[in-house]
Amino acid sequence: MSSRSKSSGRQAKSAKPPAARQETSETRRETTLAQDILMDLPLLMHGSGDARPEDVDPESVAVLAGCVERYVRSLVSAALDSLDARTDGQVVGGGG
Repeated sequence: MSSRSKSSGRQAKSAKPPAARQETSETRRETTLAQDILMDLPLLMHGSGDARPEDVDPESVAVLAGCVERYVRSLVSAALDSLDARTDGQVVGGGG
């Protein structure tokens, strides 16, 4: 059984509807990703230390963090969709 099938079974047993659980989980990951990259973005925006990161506008950093976050979410979603389409939902690679 694939890990996706197992997680679907757990969601069906919970008190919350699956859609509500998924939305909460995605929101939590989104917030964590943005918070994780916020510290490094000023440095990355200015060429690895060529300029002082403390001079970066915090609002610009937050906008860039949101863009990176959406890009990563879209990329991962497309990769999972492609894998599902190619494998027709079957477990690949000896997973259990």
